[in-house]
Amino acid sequence: MPDIWKSANIVPLPKTKGASQPKDFRPIALTPILSKCLERLVAPEITRHITDETQYAYKTNRSTDDALITLLDKITEHIDRAAGNYVRAVFIDYSSAFNTINPTSLIHKMVKKAIDNNIINWTYNFLTTRSQRVKANGEISHSITTSTGSPQGCVLSPRLFSLYVEDMPVSDSFTIIKYADDTVLLEFLTSNQPSSLQSEVNNLKQWCDDNSLSINASKTKEVVFSNKRSDPEPPPITIGSHHIEQVESYKYLGTTIHKKLNFDANTDAIISKAEKRLFIVKQLAKLKVKPSTIRLAYKTFLESVLLYHLPIIYGHLSADNIRQYNHVIKSACSLSRGQLEDVGNIDDVYKRALKTKCLRMTCTSSESVLVFDKLPSGRLRAVKHRVNARKFCFRAQCIRFYNKIF
Repeated sequence: MPDIWKSANIVPLPKTKGASQPKDFRPIALTPILSKCLERLVAPEITRHITDETQYAYKTNRSTDDALITLLDKITEHIDRAAGNYVRAVFIDYSSAFNTINPTSLIHKMVKKAIDNNIINWTYNFLTTRSQRVKANGEISHSITTSTGSPQGCVLSPRLFSLYVEDMPVSDSFTIIKYADDTVLLEFLTSNQPSSLQSEVNNLKQWCDDNSLSINASKTKEVVFSNKRSDPEPPPITIGSHHIEQVESYKYLGTTIHKKLNFDANTDAIISKAEKRLFIVKQLAKLKVKPSTIRLAYKTFLESVLLYHLPIIYGHLSADNIRQYNHVIKSACSLSRGQLEDVGNIDDVYKRALKTKCLRMTCTSSESVLVFDKLPSGRLRAVKHRVNARKFCFRAQCIRFYNKIF
């Protein structure tokens, strides 16, 4: 690969408000457009060799929806089995995940996967002797050459990382869910069962050390999901000398999940974001643009926010959450001066989204992350439930919808 195509300007983007230290910034690499075009040609050859069933990123017919569906389905299924059951979930955060990929280790993994030698050689050349410089506040630093990691912002980076962590070891009694570098480790426990999560985390840390990855212990969090009034208090886990904080909720793939599987905080965040975008609908109505333009703006800027993971979490929403969603839609209809009257309420929006996702899940088995039990009549076997979390989970909603229309 030409050296000039491997050059990059690093733009530091703040991860949090008030960022001041280098670790508070995300180094995004701006690479030549010709380099990105070539990466897109190579990407399918890399993607088709990602065979990890626990990996949901950059695979055909897989998305953040599927990762969240799997997570919530496994949690609600276990909690529903017995009154004392609970789930320990560790949301793992890596320190500069893409930037610490060891090219030599990656090449060994690619050889084991029997990837074409030309792709392997090209990938090694792509990752090594890369020239980069930092560009910030109108100033440009001196260039340095690096042969470690895959720059954030490149087309291939998340795919190469997915391939890199494919052989991550997990015991049979645990479940791991990956979406690129977003990793969740689940342990399913009964009321009197001792936890072996610490041992599993130690094994995971050892694998990371052997593969030049580093777990960010300060950002790694644990959530204990249960349906009991008195929360279980399992012993805290440590990574090195750092105790992993047990939190009540965690933002996973853009959706905040509470330990009691309520979505109040997530709804507040979505509604706040959507309300800020009502201004767009209002201004377009004032300009008296075509109704089709207002409708397009509504679906693009507002409904897309409301719909994010909605088919998956809708059954867990409270009546107050539903009222908040409907208030935003009603406000949009009012500001549009009657141009959006037929969009309905959030229940109508949800049913349209559920129909699409349900048919994909139930009618194309190769695309489904859930396994459904089909009866001789052609209907799907309903989900037996003991608690509301299972009664209103996505699996149960999907089966009800399917049986209703078929």
